[in-house]
Order: sequence, then C-alpha cells, then structure tokens
Amino acid sequence: MSTQFSYLTIIALAVFLTACGGGSSTEKSPDLGSNPPPVVRDDTGSNNDSDSSNSDEEEQDSPSEETQNDPPTVSEPEEEAEEPASDDDENSETEQGEEEPSQDNDGTPAEQFDGDVAVHFPWRSSTVTGSSLTFRGEVPALPPGYQLLINGEPVELIETPVSTASAKPGLSGYHSHASMKSTAAASEEVIVPQATSRWEYIEQEVATGVVEYVIQVVDANGNPATPENLVKVERKLVPTSFDFDPVSRRLVGLAGGQTGMELVDLDVVTGSTTQDDSIMTSIPVGSCHKRDTDELIYLTVGHSQSDPESTYFVFHRAPLSSDADQSVFHTQPQPDGGNQELALLCDPTRSRVYLVVNRHFFAEADERFSIVYELDTSGNQDEPWSTLFQGDLWKDEGIAFNQATLAEDHILIYANQHEVTGKRGIYRISLEDGELESVALDYDEFGTMIAQGSEPEELYTVHFEGVDILNGEVHTRISDQDEDHDFLYFDQIRGAALDREENRLLVGDSGLNLIMGIDLDTGAREAVFSPGQGVGPKLLAARAMAVASDFQSAYVIDDGGNTPEKLVRINLDTGDRDLIAILRDDGFNQSAPGLALDETEGLLYAVRGNSIYRIDGENGDMEIIASPDDVRGAAYTYLSQVVFDEANQRLLVAAPLLLNDDDPSDSGAILAIDLNDEDYTRTVISKAGVKGEGATLNTVNGLALPSDGGILYVGDQYAGAIYEIDLETGDRTALTPSCNLLGLQEDESLKAIALSADESVLMMTWEGTTFIDLESGECVNHINDFSAHRLIPARGDSLFSLELKGLYLLDPETLEKVIVSQ
Repeated sequence: MSTQFSYLTIIALAVFLTACGGGSSTEKSPDLGSNPPPVVRDDTGSNNDSDSSNSDEEEQDSPSEETQNDPPTVSEPEEEAEEPASDDDENSETEQGEEEPSQDNDGTPAEQFDGDVAVHFPWRSSTVTGSSLTFRGEVPALPPGYQLLINGEPVELIETPVSTASAKPGLSGYHSHASMKSTAAASEEVIVPQATSRWEYIEQEVATGVVEYVIQVVDANGNPATPENLVKVERKLVPTSFDFDPVSRRLVGLAGGQTGMELVDLDVVTGSTTQDDSIMTSIPVGSCHKRDTDELIYLTVGHSQSDPESTYFVFHRAPLSSDADQSVFHTQPQPDGGNQELALLCDPTRSRVYLVVNRHFFAEADERFSIVYELDTSGNQDEPWSTLFQGDLWKDEGIAFNQATLAEDHILIYANQHEVTGKRGIYRISLEDGELESVALDYDEFGTMIAQGSEPEELYTVHFEGVDILNGEVHTRISDQDEDHDFLYFDQIRGAALDREENRLLVGDSGLNLIMGIDLDTGAREAVFSPGQGVGPKLLAARAMAVASDFQSAYVIDDGGNTPEKLVRINLDTGDRDLIAILRDDGFNQSAPGLALDETEGLLYAVRGNSIYRIDGENGDMEIIASPDDVRGAAYTYLSQVVFDEANQRLLVAAPLLLNDDDPSDSGAILAIDLNDEDYTRTVISKAGVKGEGATLNTVNGLALPSDGGILYVGDQYAGAIYEIDLETGDRTALTPSCNLLGLQEDESLKAIALSADESVLMMTWEGTTFIDLESGECVNHINDFSAHRLIPARGDSLFSLELKGLYLLDPETLEKVIVSQ
C-alpha cells in the first residue's frame, strides 16, 4: 500500500473499532512486518500451464531460466473464459468449468475450493501504456497446501483477518463497511465475516501486444481448485505524428506513454511495434526519421546552465538499428522574437535536417512569418547551421505556416495566413536556393496536412472537411468528411503519407489516437492501427458518465470535439462502444456535462447546452423534456448537471448562475423535474430567496445524491464551496473540510463531485481529485492527476476515471491506470 494512504488506513481502522466495540477491519493490518512481500517479476516471460505440478518448492520460488528469458506464450482463450462476469463478481466463472473435477496423482478428485479469486485491478480486458503493472485482488483463506498462481507462478498472500461481504463494496483505504453512515440502504446490508487474503502481483515488463494472465487456485498437487480467471492486457502505442519509410514499410515517430513520450517503430505490414521509453527524460517539440542512417532525430528546447537566461534548440539522435546510445549532436541559441509552430524535417538521403518555425516580427506583435533553418548533420562543417529561407513580413514571402512536409527537392508548406493577401494557400521552398513559389495560392481548408503523391505535381491534402487530390490549382475531393465513415471523422490530424503498395493514404489523428487508412480509389476509411481498447466510435471529449449497477455497461456522453456530440454505451468487459444517439440537432456543438441513468426503465437523461434530453437506451429515440423556451414551471437559463432520484421518480437538476450584469441578484438553483408528470413540470428545490435557508448558490457544476435520497451534495465552483442541501426544506449548509485551501477556493476549476461506493467519502475532481471524509470533515487524500474529469466507484477498491479520450480504471493505492475503453 502506498505511503500516502497509510494514515488513511489508521483512520478507517479507528472508526471501525469504535463502531464494533473492537474487532477486525476489512483493511490491511497496519503491522505487515510478518507478511511476505508480493511477487515481483523482472522479466516478460510467463507460463500459461496452470495445470503443471507445483509441488517442488524450489521450482515455485525460482522460475527456470527458460521461463525467465522466453517471451510469453499467448493462447487463444476458450469460449467459457470470454463470458461476461456475473453481477456479484466480475471474475466469477464457477459455473463454466464443471466438466469433471481434476484428480491428483492418486486419482482422487481435488477438493473444490469454496470461493473465487477477485481481481480488483486491472480490469478483465484492458490496455496499459506503461511497461509495468500491478495486479491486485482478494481471495478467501486457502486450505493448507493450496496456492494462488498467476501464469503458473505462486503469488504471496497478504493476510487480512476479516473481510466483509456486502452488496456495496467499500473504497479501499477510506472506510470499512462497518463504519458506513447509518442510512436505510446500509442497514439492509448483510455483513458476513470471512477470512480473506489480499494479493499483489507486479509485472515489471509488460510485453508489447496482447498478454494473457491466468489467475487460479491449485491444491497441494497442482490440481486446479478454481476455474481459470483470465485477464488480458495489451501494451501498444501508435505514433500519430510520424515519418513513413516506404522501403521498409514502417512508421517512425513519438507517441505519448503513461509518463511521457516513447519512440515507436511501427511495421505497417505486420502491425508489430518496437518501443523505447528513453525519450521520457526530455520533452520533444519535434521529430523526424533519418532514413539513410536509420535514426530518429528529435528536438527539445532547453536552457544552458552557464546561460540560464537564454534558450537553445537541442538536437538529439536516437539510433534505431544499432545499440548505440542516444546523443546530443548540436545545440543552437534560439533567435529572439519568439517561436510558435515548429516542424522538424529529415532529408532521407542527404546529411541535412530542416527546422521550419513561425517567428514573431516583434515579440508582442501579431505579425508572423516563416523561417527555415538548415542543419548539416555530417559533423564536417565548421558552420553547420544556416538560414535557407526567411520570409519578408511586408512582401509576398510573409507567410505563416500551419504544416510542413518534405518532398524530393523542396519543402511543402500549408500557410494559414498570408501577411499581404490574408489568404491561406500551399507553397514550396526549394532546397537548392530557398526560393518560394506558390502551388495552390487560394487553397483554403483549415487544418490541412500535406502528403506527396506519386508524381512531383501530385499532392494529397487531409483536412477537417475530407481528403483532396491536388494537381496545381486543380483539386478533387476523394473522401468527404460528411459521408458515413463508421465514425472516422477527423479530429486532430497530425501526420499523412502515401502508401503506394496498398494504394492508400495513411493518416495519423491524435484525437482519435489511431492511424487511419483511406482507400484512394473509393475514399473508404478504416482504422488501420489503433492502440485503444474496444471497437466503435472513438471518445474525443467525454464529459459525463453513468454506470450500470451490475458493472456490465457504462454510458458516456461525448461533446465530440470537432465531431458531433454523441451518447455511447460501453461494454465494460470488452471496451466496445455502441452509438446510441447523435445529440447534435442544430448544426453546432454545445457543452454536454450531465448524464443520469434510469436502469428500471432503460432511459437516460442528458444535459446538452440549456436543454435536457430523454433518450431511450435501446433505440436512441430522443425527446427534449426541458428547455428555457418552455413555460412548464420554474424558469432557468442554463443547466450543468443532472441526477436521477429513483425513490421519488424525479430528476434533480443544477441550474448554475450565469454572471449577468443586468440581473446581479440572480442566483443558482436546484430544480426538480417530475417524471410522472407528462408535462415534466419543474419546481424549485433550493434557491436563495425562494426556498431554503443558507448560502446563495452560484456556479453549481457538481451533484451527488446518496442512496437514502434525503440530502444532495452540491459543488459550487465560483463560491469555492460544497454544500449539503436538505431536499425537504431546501436548506443549504456549507461543508467545512480540512482542505478548504485545496480545490475549494473561489473560482477554482471544479469539474465534478461523486460519492465513494460506501457513500462515506466525497470525491471532488478539480486539478486532481480530493477525497473528503463526510463524517469527520477531513480531507483524507489527494490524487494529483489533472487528466481525470471525474472519478466513479468500480468493483472492489478500484475507481473509474473518465477522461476526455477514454475510460480508465484507477488503482487508488498504486495510482496505476489501465485503459478500459478508448
């Protein structure tokens, strides 16, 4: 357990002992000195033969040299292993392996183990971007001689004297179930003491591609006592900004890893990747592949220790086909005037690298122009750095580039601004003399990425509206963004190259996190290489989520980024995403921050802009049940969040204050929409001067409803406060947690609030997530993760982390994350 949670465990233990008059907590004992450490693997090898004998203790403790050095054996799982988990346990598969009990060497059937192995982290099928991964879970106490194995290797257990079994798993490290607040829902739980053991298994080097981990209990003779529990983990990155090597058919570039940038070499024929995380020590601002020397050249911007006031361009080389170490081969003082976009281009046959930058003519002026530097990489020149081209701000050369690519004897530039004409267009700069000439002067498609065609005059351009083929001033649309391309709408185009062998254009999109293939004959699009988890529409700007109680499905509303807003359903076992509905009905994207689920009726309620949509979860039928234009009850101007109050069959909605100088007395409100009323009438639940006593609500953007339904927790961003609202009286009471200066200051960037599984902890997501103990008012922990939009309880002690580009599973003890769907 991480040190940041140690004091939290002591608090939980004290509360548990107080509630029970002394006794054992579900949490790990504070004194773990006598417990053996978790198994730590130093290799990528694995042994999937879980039926092999483990009676030889020496072989159990020290895997063979062959096991350590060989790559993992990945087998196709049986049909039974792919069945969804039961409602009670994501990994419960006891009904699938009943063909015939195993027998030991005497022919005696093995004693069946009464219980299943719970895996709290990672998810059954997930993707990891880093190289190491910690598996965590629980298993009931084992009979003498029994062992827990992962891929045939024994896992040491961490004993916990008592565990509690209830319908609502607690949040590990916060509170035991016995310390739950005495709500009606909590009093109905059946708490059954049962001896358990926690287990941890650390894989230091997760192999690239899909790796299967078989988790199973065996008896003293190595006979399986439980069905196989299969967890699949994939580790793969795709460089969406890349150079394409047409000779060896591979993409080379940088991709974002869990803690930084990794060098990725992707074979477009086999799909295999080679990854190197050594670039994580710096922050590259550009990279390119030197084909003649087979090395990645990348650029960073840094400061000299001897001259901390100046900045430098620092050029690195990372060999790809040799064992040589990375090295810095050139540093260059950065010219004054400021830089914006940077593009690094490698000549594939000559010892030249080109750096294209946008320069400010004056540091604080809006005027910009492009400049191209040339760097000799041979090491034979006394002055390797020179200027190939510099635009004259006041003449035709005064262009500001948006994207640059290297052709055979010139640099192609898409200029998003011409300082004289104000138009966008495509230009080329000669590598011989630096002369500038126009290619398509009036070509105006924002976000254009250029790829060289088969002939010198043939160009392909990729942009938000589609794909064009250009020949001089003539251009033809060959793939339209508005056509049905199975959700493959461009979002953030980062790279493009012609793959002549397959007659396709390869396009890297960092928003979609994939390499897309576009057939040049038909314009059809396909996801050629995608490192995410699951298939279906990509998550681009996920803002809100609701999770089914059986943890089989999650529903996500996506703002869409540069694509239409949508509501998708995620299969939490596979990560697959199904489109339920397209929400954009007026041609413009709007904020969509709230989503609520009525499981009984199969309905979803989504906040989009200033309206609430009622959506059928099966067929996607939509109806707007609330808008500022209707007169069905309480008036409002904007909505931010919604929760479903099942007991009262109503929606509780946050109507935040819109700061309006014309009406400074206006304030935020909590409204209720009666779902039994065919007119969906709105009433005020709490609003200063209208209903309830206490503080005035301002920009409310977070709601959390406990299961008893008597109170509502409200997060107010502008006021920098969290309130507890009595739903009967409307009274508003401010919480005063110990971390008032951490995420609860005026106008902090509060994103969302949510309750832990046992409802004893409020999770406040802002620049990270702060955990507030609702009984003591203590802020018991803070996770410094800026990417999470909101955290939602998952099974066991794990948490779902909803982020813009995907859904992740977070281990709150190790702070590791795996991709559930992306």
